[in-house]
Amino acid sequence: MSGRKCSNVTISSNAYNQLRTNVRRADNAAAAARRQAEKERAKNRAMQAEFRRSQDSMQREYRQGLVSLSDSIRHVELQQNERLNTLRDEMFENFEAQSRAFAQALNEHRAEVSAQLEDIRDEITADKETQRYYAEQRVSDVAKLMALLAKDADTERFAPGELASLEARLEDARNAISLGQHQAAFSGAQERYYDYQELRVKIAERQALWSARLELALRQSERVAGDIAAANEARYQFGEDQQSDVAAEVDFWSWGRLSELKAAHEDIAAQLSNATDLSAEDLERLETELIELEGEIVATVALARERLIQSQHRRDIGEAVLESFEGTIWQLDDNSYEGEDFRRGLHLKMKNEAQEEIVVSITPNETADGGMSSVVEVNFFDRDNDERLRAARLREMQAAMQHQGVEVEGFRCMDNSVGQPGDAKMRDFERLRQPLPAPDNTR
Repeated sequence: MSGRKCSNVTISSNAYNQLRTNVRRADNAAAAARRQAEKERAKNRAMQAEFRRSQDSMQREYRQGLVSLSDSIRHVELQQNERLNTLRDEMFENFEAQSRAFAQALNEHRAEVSAQLEDIRDEITADKETQRYYAEQRVSDVAKLMALLAKDADTERFAPGELASLEARLEDARNAISLGQHQAAFSGAQERYYDYQELRVKIAERQALWSARLELALRQSERVAGDIAAANEARYQFGEDQQSDVAAEVDFWSWGRLSELKAAHEDIAAQLSNATDLSAEDLERLETELIELEGEIVATVALARERLIQSQHRRDIGEAVLESFEGTIWQLDDNSYEGEDFRRGLHLKMKNEAQEEIVVSITPNETADGGMSSVVEVNFFDRDNDERLRAARLREMQAAMQHQGVEVEGFRCMDNSVGQPGDAKMRDFERLRQPLPAPDNTR
């Protein structure tokens, strides 16, 4: 026996499906998503165009620089440059598959380059002057190529410090020439050229991977921007006639979670707009975060809709409770939502001429796994504490709620309330109306 009773209340499957049917999307979510995604795409295209202009400028400068090289090295470099450009373009199609093809093709090309250079080495005669000429030419060619590579900002971005190391080692070949060790100088310069080729390939591969990662992250960012726009513009139609529609207010029903997700997306988009500061690993991480954001947005929209339906459900329960008191000595004395916020619990105060009161509280109950129901708590403030009268009153409430399509577990005494009167603070509706902080939004 106690003056505090409660029951867990859920919508029956038929009533729930009817509620869902009567709450339909009235907006064109796909169109809203496309509009916003296109806006994001335009910004991203402009940024990528700037990257391409920078790369094209470096390519022109590189080709101009090849003019001063010896014929043999210039021929090899032109072939290498064409191959690298082709592989970079192909990387965008399917960067994981193309990355493997990239490595395989470059390995084959390295073998070709090595064979061509060995043929040049074999042409060197035993004449010292000829040896000196070829040695100086090879050192000069390699130095010019390294100077061209030094002008490309991607060199330090993707292979920091490695070019400086090669330049220092090329000095050994120069010193060998001054000592008359021409064959050693040529061989040393040739080795540095191999090293230069390896470095250029490494930079090209890392650059292609980075560009592909950026493309994937930007595309995902566009999708997320579209999802957020669609959620913000969502509208629902209510009732069987579906004649009117209202804003879905996803951010309101999600307690600001949609705004938090939008802010998270804007932070990632800002990082992507300064992509040159990011590594390929950073871009992959941001893409993963964007994929997770996309899932959270979908879940947030669904959760907001369920909360809207549950709020309607609580109102229906309240109407059923009031119907159960019709024709009795009890009259509605006061009613309020907690914090005057209809996302929260609905409270009804009934009073009779003897100034006895019954307070019925219908509060939301969300579980960690996403389940939703309502808890109906009844506090009796009567003088005689007659459990038979209380039980009769609860049966009337339960019957009225079940008539509304509600499944009621059955009322029981609140925990630790046996022998206790109703909770006095539940009578204070001015307290109930006071503003409350937003709930934790981390679930």
